[in-house]
Amino acid sequence: MTKKIALLMVVMLLASALVFVSCSQNTVPRPNTDDDDREPVANTVGDISDNLLTNGSFDVQNTGELSDTEDSGTLGFVDGALSVDTGAIDYGQVHIDLTKYYARGKSYYIQASFKNNGTTGKINMNANIDCTVVSGAVQDAVDRMNWDGYYDCPEIYEGGLLEAGDDALESFTEFLEDTTLDVVPVIANGLEINDTSFVTVGAILDAETIDMLLTNTTNIYSPGTTPTMYKMLVNFYVGDGKDCSGYKYLLDDIVIYDLNYDYDDEEGQYEGQTWTNPNDQA
Repeated sequence: MTKKIALLMVVMLLASALVFVSCSQNTVPRPNTDDDDREPVANTVGDISDNLLTNGSFDVQNTGELSDTEDSGTLGFVDGALSVDTGAIDYGQVHIDLTKYYARGKSYYIQASFKNNGTTGKINMNANIDCTVVSGAVQDAVDRMNWDGYYDCPEIYEGGLLEAGDDALESFTEFLEDTTLDVVPVIANGLEINDTSFVTVGAILDAETIDMLLTNTTNIYSPGTTPTMYKMLVNFYVGDGKDCSGYKYLLDDIVIYDLNYDYDDEEGQYEGQTWTNPNDQA
């Protein structure tokens, strides 16, 4: 569940000190050194995968590739697109769980098209893509911190997707200029949508940001241990992020590329969830 992402991001910006007191008062102090002795992660472009989603264009009326659909609102299908009605759900978003595609050093390109489908009375009609990256240390801390879930941890929202103007996009020039891809990469997020045509947004979830989020939260909640991956989500929503209720829109043509599809080692191409549930250990 990531329904609290928008509110937490705003609260962090406007009242970060209060958030720290209310959500992190029992954490172990951040250490001065990083005990992870693995090679540093660097953003690179390798082979590009096909779309990781089999039904990203919703040609089949199936929501099987979506995650936590009860937090999206009412989902349906209109003219080969996913119809989303967030109703009264404040944090109504569409989530795709990419955890099984995780491997250290991989980056991902995400693209989707939005169209207004009857939303009225809303000033902000911007379509957005963002991410949620949760380390195993955060998941382990849920009970200790008395959180309802990992989404109550403010630090998991301290990194975002690469968008237009980010210097780090230089590492992905080769990908962005690739004319052989099935879709044209679009680096534009938070675009205003309308009810006459689909508007396409796109951004990159890069390896350095993923590793930073895993490392930082591990240093806070389980210092001295090697970072692990618990959950990695991509989220789609319309609005300013503070109130996602009352939106009706169509979502279509979701594309997610693994930008390092050539990654390989003895254990396989993807590591997936590397966190181990302590209750399952002997």
